[in-house]
Amino acid sequence: MTNAGYKVNLFLPPIMAGIAALQEELQMTKYDLVLVSLGIRIVAKHTPYFEGIINTVLKYNPGQRFTFNASLESTLEAAQRALPL
Repeated sequence: MTNAGYKVNLFLPPIMAGIAALQEELQMTKYDLVLVSLGIRIVAKHTPYFEGIINTVLKYNPGQRFTFNASLESTLEAAQRALPL
């Protein structure tokens, strides 16, 4: 991703407890794009966490642009779709 020109902050807090960490992060930093990985979205029991991520990001950054990958290998493609450089 960085080789393609993107500045990346890999934010991986613990599941569910991560919402508080995300709130703190979003109070300090504004992002051009938020990618929510397939690893969060594909596990049914993580659905409340996924919803929490989306709702928290929108609370702190209304109008935030999101993207979603289909695999680790498709992460760059997802970023390029949503935020071409």
